[in-house]
Amino acid sequence: MSILRNIEFIIQEALVGMRRNGLMAVASISTTALSLAILASFCLFILGAHRMAQRELRKFEVAVFLKVGLDKKVVSDLAVQVGKIPAVQSVKIYPKEKAWQDFKKGSPGLGTAGLKNPLPDTLRVTVRNPRDTAKVSDEIRKLPNIDLVQDGRTFWKGILAIADFIKWFGAIASFALLCATILIISNAIRLTVFVRRREIKIMQLVGATNWFIRAPLVIEGIIFGAGGAAIAFVMVGAGMTYINQVAVSAMPIMQSVSSGVGKEQICWALVSGGAAIGAMGSMFSIHKFLKI
Repeated sequence: MSILRNIEFIIQEALVGMRRNGLMAVASISTTALSLAILASFCLFILGAHRMAQRELRKFEVAVFLKVGLDKKVVSDLAVQVGKIPAVQSVKIYPKEKAWQDFKKGSPGLGTAGLKNPLPDTLRVTVRNPRDTAKVSDEIRKLPNIDLVQDGRTFWKGILAIADFIKWFGAIASFALLCATILIISNAIRLTVFVRRREIKIMQLVGATNWFIRAPLVIEGIIFGAGGAAIAFVMVGAGMTYINQVAVSAMPIMQSVSSGVGKEQICWALVSGGAAIGAMGSMFSIHKFLKI
């Protein structure tokens, strides 16, 4: 029962302390909310841009043009051989008849009526890992009855470079922004503790233990962090709604920038992260005053 009474007293003290220092509490919560909202928005945008680049890479196909006049069975056997290459994900046969029809539909004014189909059968190959495209192309070129392999190296190398840049820049920038966020929130909570330094000194003089002094302030920090995170979630959610409704209509490309993270996951990450940062900020801030 004594433990429960102590816990109840500590929670009451935390709430009383927040009420007495309402202005500093509002300042801490608002600073936490703004910092976490900026951090979350940046991370979600970087994640969305990286996923968009990866999605575009998965759409890329290697075009394998076969020699003209091959038998259908030979074409089918070649497709099977290409599909057995370890890095290949799928192989589709694009028949010359279909290619000729598509060409005539796309070029109605060229006078193709009555002409013999000059196009070859084509294999459309997708690769599991875009980085293996060059290796797969070289393996295909070794097979018989292959006329030409177009792998668009310039295109996919450029997309890969962009994807790598987004990944590494996003990781480094997110880490730096996370450190800055922790520092800003810790300083905001430190100001709250600084205002109460006389109260801490009095509690030490009457014999209160360090744990008894620290616990209410840590709970305050958790409340500040979780409260600020909840506000940050509302801000991020409003921003996501704005992008979906307004920005996409103005810039359709924004529709492809999706982080793939659900709102529940964002909320959980923000609240738990904010509470953890608030608790650590309170513990580090009060440690200095407890040593005096």
